[in-house]
Amino acid sequence: MEEAGADAAASPAALAPAVPGERPGVQLEVYVERACWFRVVADGVLVFEGVVGDGQSAVWTAREELRVRYGRPEGVFVTLNGTYLGVVGTGVIDRVYRSEGAAGT
Repeated sequence: MEEAGADAAASPAALAPAVPGERPGVQLEVYVERACWFRVVADGVLVFEGVVGDGQSAVWTAREELRVRYGRPEGVFVTLNGTYLGVVGTGVIDRVYRSEGAAGT
């Protein structure tokens, strides 16, 4: 398993694993108003761990589920499979995203 370092660039292209011709079952889009640390696991594989900075956005996809740990997500706005969910919350938060919705862990 390859891990992105904490200093990894957070460009959308670098954060969105692409599988040509395959539509993901789960697509999470984030817009980060204030910098936030993320740990993102897609279908059991760590795909990103690091900080997404002020004003940046990212997209992560998975077939079955995305598990996301947020550090200080007060300025993070999320959209799941095209449905806007709003601000994540405060503190350190764990969320599991599936095609049918999101849940805390």
